Amino acid sequence: MPPIGATREGDLSPRAEELAARFVASRGAVKKACQQLAHEITRRRDSGCVSALIELLQDESTAVNAARVLKACGESAPSLLVPHADVFLGLINSGEGWIVRAALDSLGWVCQAAPDVLWPRREELIAAFEAGSERTRDSAVAILTTLAGSSPTRRGHLSPMLLELLRECGRKSLPTWAEQMLPVLSGRARAKAERVLAERLDELKPTGRRRVEKLLR
Repeated sequence: MPPIGATREGDLSPRAEELAARFVASRGAVKKACQQLAHEITRRRDSGCVSALIELLQDESTAVNAARVLKACGESAPSLLVPHADVFLGLINSGEGWIVRAALDSLGWVCQAAPDVLWPRREELIAAFEAGSERTRDSAVAILTTLAGSSPTRRGHLSPMLLELLRECGRKSLPTWAEQMLPVLSGRARAKAERVLAERLDELKPTGRRRVEKLLR
């Protein structure tokens, strides 16, 4: 694997260079090309191609297209990303915003397919949340919520943190985080979350308020 942030052509594996050239060749219809590439990768279960995309994710000139393909792979075959979980976890400490965001998005698909893989690494995900921007925090919260919903024990472990996030998050994040967290919480934790949301309704703009009120009905 090339060093994080590598941009020189010589740093890339032949497979990654091939994909980068394909992105360039499809410049006029790159979104369609990304979807087609994702279809080919998932059809062939091509883990080597996923590794090449991860290389391209670390180059700012190809990161957007690599992220598009990884997202499409995750949507249709999330288990294909699971063997690469360790690499994605390493990338969330890269310090480069575009890399962290794409790595967390990919880990979201990993978590849906195999939460057991990420549960032992939850502290790294919490650290990424604490150090992240608003965008990366949204992705980290989605993963932590999925982990909480993967077993009663994990729900009990993470519920206090999720409740605290609902109390302290900005009003812009509150509706989305509430929609993710409330279905996962149960018993006393859910009742506390509902009280927190009710108390914060007046902070929200009309659209956000309607979203939260719908959850409380």
